[in-house]
Amino acid sequence: MTADPLPFCDPLWTDPELDDTTPDDPRLRDLRGQGLTAIQLHTITDIPLATDHLTERNPMISNDQWATIRGLVDWLDSENGRSQQEITLRMLKLTEEAGEVAQAWIGVQGQNPRKGVTHDRGDVADELCDVIVTAAVALASVMDDPASHLNTKLAKIASRPRTPEVA
Repeated sequence: MTADPLPFCDPLWTDPELDDTTPDDPRLRDLRGQGLTAIQLHTITDIPLATDHLTERNPMISNDQWATIRGLVDWLDSENGRSQQEITLRMLKLTEEAGEVAQAWIGVQGQNPRKGVTHDRGDVADELCDVIVTAAVALASVMDDPASHLNTKLAKIASRPRTPEVA
């Protein structure tokens, strides 16, 4: 019997360089065939597994980028303080930026017949980056270690099953 292909849904299975297991290990063939995620596999076996791919090897946001985010938070704090009202406004800023993504996407589609096509995918990407930066600033405004919090959350998301569980 041949091993099932690696599940598409789990990033820990999809990049052999990030998976410290041996693909021919019979324990993997059996457990992967049952649809387990890499983190579930690691939880129930003694097979070593590299799970730091979202943190040390390929962070979502690099250390240099977090330094920029901290600089933005420091600047906002010095200008506006960090009251509950200010933090609330930083959270609301996310809604504004998400609206700009929607506006750009509508412009790509040319949905408004009066305006036609007004944006391109680069504009959408720029607006999505604004959402990411704004979210990171908001996160850094409420968490002492935003990078660790983001990495922990990403690991939890990565470990979720991507298909409905069959009862």
